[in-house]
Amino acid sequence: MSRTLFTNIAIFDGTGSALFDGEVLVEGNRIVKVAKGQGQIEKTGVEVVDGGGATLMPGLVESHGHLQFGSSVDRIERNRDFSSEKLQMVAIHAARVLMDYGMTSCFSGGARNTPAEIALKAEIENGWLPGPRLKACSFEMIAGEQAHEPGQPRRRNYRGIENRGPEDSKCREFVKEMADLGVDSVKFLISGESANTPGASRQVQFYESEIQAAADEARKHNIKLVAHCHAAESVKIACRAGFDVLYHCTWADEEGMDMIVAQKDRVFVGPAPGINWANMYEAAEFGVTRESAEKREQFLTFDLVSKRMPELLARGVRVVPGGDYGFPMNPNGRNMRDLDIFVSQWGFDPKIALKSATQWGGELMDMADELGLVKEGYLADLIMLDGDPVKNIKIVQDKDKILMVMKDGKYHKAPNVAASREHRIAAE
Repeated sequence: MSRTLFTNIAIFDGTGSALFDGEVLVEGNRIVKVAKGQGQIEKTGVEVVDGGGATLMPGLVESHGHLQFGSSVDRIERNRDFSSEKLQMVAIHAARVLMDYGMTSCFSGGARNTPAEIALKAEIENGWLPGPRLKACSFEMIAGEQAHEPGQPRRRNYRGIENRGPEDSKCREFVKEMADLGVDSVKFLISGESANTPGASRQVQFYESEIQAAADEARKHNIKLVAHCHAAESVKIACRAGFDVLYHCTWADEEGMDMIVAQKDRVFVGPAPGINWANMYEAAEFGVTRESAEKREQFLTFDLVSKRMPELLARGVRVVPGGDYGFPMNPNGRNMRDLDIFVSQWGFDPKIALKSATQWGGELMDMADELGLVKEGYLADLIMLDGDPVKNIKIVQDKDKILMVMKDGKYHKAPNVAASREHRIAAE
């Protein structure tokens, strides 16, 4: 069994506490010892990695992943009308890119092809493809959408809610079909999306009875419930139905905020500000002008979320990073820009922002007792950074500053430290 000792490092353990100098011993795929100070752990018979003062911390968790959306930082796909074969190829590529940028776990926020996402998860778990630990999600259910046959294109039959009655049984059937395929979660677009149709974010797309029926079925299958919910009422519908993950929450009113806080020990909120930021400031080359971004409420959405997220955090809600990365203007690889937004725009303590991507991410992945902390007994999902992310939160976005990526005790990126930082196998 391999044994690796990381020494001469600063440790961010994921709890939100200050960094401390120390050492970490990994055996197989687990952290077996964490010590404060140098020279505390016996070096005999281990591979010693001298970090030269670098920061060791838990691998990052993307909490709203879209591996099948198409674009990564090194591969921009302007046309997202993929064949099923190409869709799988871009997803495989995106999985590797997340690992390159230190994201060793990914909670999916929706698949374009559910069977393909489940297959990718299995290939990663079995060691055939590089990629993060993946919680697979259904495709994003909208009102009136018919459940698709596995491997076949999605079929949408969208009709405004004013033109139809509740379809509780179809929502139950959708959840059951997705559970039978093997998803970890199902996602409902309870509200619309103004980025697609101006004003749609304030509209509710489902009757509450439909969402309650879906939630009841999901609990039978022990799978998580994920909500796209901008509109005030959509947030409350999700809370009343017991959804586990709430994305956006843009128009949440006082009652909705109180409902979220009442469930803070169970629920996670993912505001996904990166896509708004990209549309506001970085999407001109993709045809999104400032006028278009304003029309599609990107500035308004960002401003509203900027008011609500600090309040939710202050009231004890776990606000987590990531979301809607994979579009050409907002490609996979940039996902941890959310942490910079949390800190520079919303005033989060950098240590808490980092905690949101580590300890809280492990909790979201349902692996709180073994993922997201540098702690004895935990999985050896670790990254090493050239610098202090508390002082400069931006370095978690910089591939060149990520000196090492380890998942399950194995290197995805072997330590890249200066020649003066000794690597050796100590003599027996």
